[in-house]
Amino acid sequence: MARRNQSNNGQMSIEDVQKRKKNLIPRGSKYNKLKSNSYESVFDTKNGKEWRVTTPKGKFERNKEELASGKNSFTGEKLTDFQRGQRVGYNRALGEQANFHKGKQKK
Repeated sequence: MARRNQSNNGQMSIEDVQKRKKNLIPRGSKYNKLKSNSYESVFDTKNGKEWRVTTPKGKFERNKEELASGKNSFTGEKLTDFQRGQRVGYNRALGEQANFHKGKQKK
C-alpha cells in the first residue's frame, strides 16, 4: 500500500496515485484479440491508446533473457543478487505450476 504524505492531511500524493494507477487497466478498455499474443495482452482504451499487459509467459521469457544477459531489460543496469533471486524464484514457481497442471490433465 502506498504511504500517505503527512503534509497533505493524510491524502495520497500525486506520485503515489500515479504509481498505483500504473498497473491497472483503464475502465472501459476492450481486449484486442488481433494484437495480443501469448507474451502480452493488448487493450484498447476509449481515447484510442493501447494498454499492454505482460502475461506470465512473457514475464517468464523476459526473466530468462535477463538472467542469461545479467542486465535489466528496461534500464540496462547489471542485476543485483537480490534481483537475480527474484527472477529465478518466479520462473521456478511458474515451472512448478505448469507441472502440476500437466499432471492433472493426464489423468
